[in-house]
Amino acid sequence: MNFLPVIGRELQVQARQRSTNRSRWIVAAAVIVIWCFLMVMSSRASAHERAKITFIAISVVSLGAVMLAGVFQTADCLSEERREGTLGLLFLTDLRGYDVVFGKLASTSLQAFYLLLASLPVLALPLLMGGTTAGEFWRISLVLLTTLYLSLSVGMFISSLSRDSRGAMVGTFLAMLVLAGLMPLLWGLVVMAKSSFGFSFLLWPCPPVAYQQAFDLYYSSRAGNGMFWKCIVTMLTLGTGCLTAACLLLPRVWQESGGRPAPARTEKRSFQLSEPWVKAELRARAPFLWLASRDLRSRRTANVVFLVLLVIWLIFFLQLWSSSRVAQGLSFSVAMFLTYGMHLVLKCLVAVEASRRLSEDRQSGALELLLVTPLEVRDIISGQTAAIWRMFRWQLLALTSVNIAMLCYGLGATTMRMDGEGAVIFFMIMAGGIVMLYLDTFALARVAMWQALIKKRHAKAFMATILRVLLPAWLAVVLMIFTGFAGAFVGSGGVTVLILLWFIIAAFLDAIMGARAYANLDQNFRQVVSSGPVPTAPVGNSGAGSRESRE
Repeated sequence: MNFLPVIGRELQVQARQRSTNRSRWIVAAAVIVIWCFLMVMSSRASAHERAKITFIAISVVSLGAVMLAGVFQTADCLSEERREGTLGLLFLTDLRGYDVVFGKLASTSLQAFYLLLASLPVLALPLLMGGTTAGEFWRISLVLLTTLYLSLSVGMFISSLSRDSRGAMVGTFLAMLVLAGLMPLLWGLVVMAKSSFGFSFLLWPCPPVAYQQAFDLYYSSRAGNGMFWKCIVTMLTLGTGCLTAACLLLPRVWQESGGRPAPARTEKRSFQLSEPWVKAELRARAPFLWLASRDLRSRRTANVVFLVLLVIWLIFFLQLWSSSRVAQGLSFSVAMFLTYGMHLVLKCLVAVEASRRLSEDRQSGALELLLVTPLEVRDIISGQTAAIWRMFRWQLLALTSVNIAMLCYGLGATTMRMDGEGAVIFFMIMAGGIVMLYLDTFALARVAMWQALIKKRHAKAFMATILRVLLPAWLAVVLMIFTGFAGAFVGSGGVTVLILLWFIIAAFLDAIMGARAYANLDQNFRQVVSSGPVPTAPVGNSGAGSRESRE
């Protein structure tokens, strides 16, 4: 028998897909556009400064992309096999766990690796311009590749333990959030409590810390060299450990429930724990709202995640009244970072949940059966939308209160000394963040429902939703920050006008995308669903020879 036979099969399938080649061209073109934009907008700076700013901007965007690669690529690959019940077909042969795990890793990570590889030549252009050194370029490239390996490995491990796509993607996202965000915050709490810079091992598995230590300013210091390589070795060890655990666990857990949903007693318990508004009369008035609100696991997951983040935010927010100016400054920066992070987490959870129900029902054919009933399409759309708002209503109110608290402290505290344009900018960011929270939620809910109908997998629907609704705003913020560093907005009121323009454009795009998605749902819902369940081709089916469904 050949060594790792599944890898050869999966690589051949991926090589024949058009998206493998097309995505490389798209990413390379996008990175070139970003590079040209930053070079033009930073014309006031010197050639050395422009090259440095461009190098940092592109590498930061690449770091964020590889950190989320596991959520989009590997988080649902093994759990999908378990739901379809096709893992048993593979384990009836003499294949081992590592054959399946590495085969799926090769097929799902190939595109992510190609996308990163397409951005590296553009990342090397600042090296030719003298904005960075060869050591910085190769160390940053090593950090990006190591982070990609870690993210994909974590996704494989979480996928081996999960049955549904929602749990796999949310679990992978939270795992990367812990490594990249909560571990540095825990280190900050230890530093503030002990007034010493011990416990540095908490920073070793953190990709942003490895990225920071890769620059010559930190790497050339006495502790920077060792810190960088400790981070690299720790991330490689964690990634290898996750893959090893997945290889060992998969042959032992694939038989649980036969890849089928949880037993009926779980559903019965959900009915008993349902809120008062989920009653018989609601089933008569809004049946799809009742159907979409039955599963309490999503609500519990969102509640636990937000309670943890709110407690951490509250700890740093209370430190703003500390007598130490250094502690106040650090706490304010961390509280601002956590505020943005909670907004990001909530929006991702909304996109996951809004696309999950319709995606699963579409693949199983349940939506086609549902349309035979007297239930109208608009009842389905309104029921799913109402379920999303009810599920995340207290998180929306909590984030609104967080923004208001930060706004009151920033404008009222004498230690911040915000006045003039700085106070106006801070007010616009906090108040505009509240407005964009609700607008983004509105757009995400509707776009996710439409993408769930036209995409083959839940992970692809989630990724398409994020790319359409949130990615343009994220890229715009990154470009604004780095062009601001280059002095592109020098002058009275320049930054204020730019931020106001960004909010107006972002709100307009949310309204347009939400309205367009609703129109597609209203007009094409029956036509799309009537075509039958979306064909999927897990490894087990591909091994049996169903190549057409994959292509």
